Amino acid sequence: MDYMTLTVVTIGVAAVVVLGFFLISYMSNLVKNAYQIKVEMRNDMEANFRKIEDELTKKSKWMRAELGEDVSKMKSSVETENDRRLTSIETRLRETVAQLDELVRGERQEIRQSVESIQRRLGTIEQDITNLKDEAARRAAIARSRKPEDLQSPTPRTPAKPAAPAARPAAAAPAAAPGAPAPQPAPAAAAPAPAAEAPPAVKPGTAQRIELIEFDD
Repeated sequence: MDYMTLTVVTIGVAAVVVLGFFLISYMSNLVKNAYQIKVEMRNDMEANFRKIEDELTKKSKWMRAELGEDVSKMKSSVETENDRRLTSIETRLRETVAQLDELVRGERQEIRQSVESIQRRLGTIEQDITNLKDEAARRAAIARSRKPEDLQSPTPRTPAKPAAPAARPAAAAPAAAPGAPAPQPAPAAAAPAPAAEAPPAVKPGTAQRIELIEFDD
């Protein structure tokens, strides 16, 4: 090999070595940059994740606070509404119970008055029955004390006929002949028949009480 060829080969090898060194340096720089970029991206992502997490935490806290307030408001409103409804229902129930109590008291008063009226009527009926029994016993005693002739039915009384008008005296009555019998006077009117015996007197008020009892029935 001559000197030129060796020189060219040496220069070429040196150029290749230098180019390889530059390539290796460039690749190492690229790898380093890529790693740095990766680290920076990871740091940025972690920072962003932290920010997002902080924001989410803040938002979740805010939402929890808002939800707590809303829940407390809803709870208070529901409790108020329930209290109002319970108060209204209790008032209605009390009014209904008062009306029912008043109705029951009125019915009891009416029943008591009806029972008292029935008791008074029963007392009146018992008194009338006692009076009737006494009257029947008295009539039976009177009937037993009478004679058999008195128990016969009395003869019906005939109304008396009106008396005939007196005749006017004759203007010129002929004188009676001597030796003739004297005229007989007119017979007197018959005595009126005895009045029928009146029935035994009844106690005053008994018939009226009987009529009142029948009217009440």
